[in-house]
Amino acid sequence: MKYKFILTLTFALGHFFLFGQEQPIKAYLDSASYYRLTGDTMEVYYLTKAIQLQPQNPTLYELRAYAKSYLQKESDPNYGHKEAIKDFDIAIKLSPKNSFYYEQRGYQKYLAGQFYQATKDYNKAIRLDRKNAGAYRKRGDVFWDFQNFPQAGEDYYRASQLDTTSIYNLRKVGDCFYELGNLRNAVQFYDQAISKAESRSYFDEVYSEDYALSILYRANSNGYMGKAKEAIKDYSSVIEYNEKFKGLIDYTQEAYKFRGMAYLNIEKKEEGCKDLKMAQSLGDKEAKEYIDIYCK
Repeated sequence: MKYKFILTLTFALGHFFLFGQEQPIKAYLDSASYYRLTGDTMEVYYLTKAIQLQPQNPTLYELRAYAKSYLQKESDPNYGHKEAIKDFDIAIKLSPKNSFYYEQRGYQKYLAGQFYQATKDYNKAIRLDRKNAGAYRKRGDVFWDFQNFPQAGEDYYRASQLDTTSIYNLRKVGDCFYELGNLRNAVQFYDQAISKAESRSYFDEVYSEDYALSILYRANSNGYMGKAKEAIKDYSSVIEYNEKFKGLIDYTQEAYKFRGMAYLNIEKKEEGCKDLKMAQSLGDKEAKEYIDIYCK
C-alpha cells in the first residue's frame, strides 16, 4: 500500500525522539492515524500541527502529502494531488537525495495528469537509486499509457528484476510483448507471473487481479497461435477463479466470450454459442455480434 505507514511512522518517531518532543508529536501522529483513510480532513490538521513542531522533518511532509492525495475534494483546493505535490516539494528540499520522495512526487504528478513532469521525477529517482524498482515500474506505466511498449517493457523488466515479489511487473512485461505481437515471449512472462502467484502461501485466500489477467492473456496468446485447447483450459481457469473469489465481472465475461470463440474455432458450436450467450448476459456487448453471426 502506498502509505507504508508502519515503516514511515517508525522512521518519523525516531526523529522526534532525537529532538526531545516525543509526547506532543506522538499525540498528533496518533490523532492523525485515527482519521487515516476515513476521508476526514482532521488527519491533515493533526499532521500540520506536527509540522509546526518539526518544520525540518521531511517525513511529516511525506505523510501529509499522502493524506492530501487521499482527500479528493473538488470543492476544496487545499486537498488533492496538486497539494500533495507541494508537500513533496518541501520534503525534497529538506532531503534532496531521497530517491523515494522523487518517485512519490512523480506518482502524484502522474495522477494529476502531468505525465512529462512525472517522468522527469522518475528519471531523477532512478539516477539517485538504480535499485528503485518502484520508479522503474511507475515510469513503465507512463510509457504504457502512451503506447511506447518497447520502453515500457524494458522498465517493467528492470522492475521485475529488482522486486522479485511483484506479479504485476512480470504480467506487464508479458502485456508489452503481447501488444508488440511477440506472443511466445508474452506467454513466457505470463507463465512466470502465474507461477509466482500460485507459489504464495496465501494464494487460496486472496483474489489477485494480476493472476486473473495473466491467465486471460496467456489464453489469448495461445489462441492467436492456434492453440485452441490450451486457450480453452485457461479461459475455464479464469472463470473458475473469478467465481471462487467473486472477482471482476469484466474478466469473467471476457473469458466466456473468448472461450466461446475458441470453441467455435474447433467446430464446437453448441459450447461456443452457450459461452457467447453467457458473456452477453454478463454485459459483453461484442458477444451479441458474434451470436448474430455464428449462432443462428
